[in-house]
Amino acid sequence: MPAGPRRAIRAIAVGLSLTRIAILAHWASDVVAGFALGAILERVLRLWTDYSNGISKEDDHADS
Repeated sequence: MPAGPRRAIRAIAVGLSLTRIAILAHWASDVVAGFALGAILERVLRLWTDYSNGISKEDDHADS
């Protein structure tokens, strides 16, 4: 994903998280733990799906 949309998505995620803390829906530690868990899950899924370098390998098998 290009840098511009990626930054926008991150900004929305941080803004949403800050509102959850501001309205006392979650503790700050819960939000930090959620971000950490999400980052770990994302990395594990990239390794599991072999999408670690950002290039899909589906096209490699199209002519087989």
